[in-house]
Amino acid sequence: MKISLKDLRKEFLELYDIKGFVLSFLERHLRRLCEEESWDAYMDVLALALFGVMLFPKADSFVDDAAIRSF
Repeated sequence: MKISLKDLRKEFLELYDIKGFVLSFLERHLRRLCEEESWDAYMDVLALALFGVMLFPKADSFVDDAAIRSF
């Protein structure tokens, strides 16, 4: 994902007893990766965001740990 473990831990939240990332965090990170032209990491984060929102929807605009663990 090209992000430090410290920053990942800071952004890993609990919402309604579900742990994961807020979608806006992943979107900001996608923009940064696009600017850096880091396409491999971009595709990984994009897939995580899409899987999290579409295949594992537990809370709106939230990517839960089930989606994260699938990667």
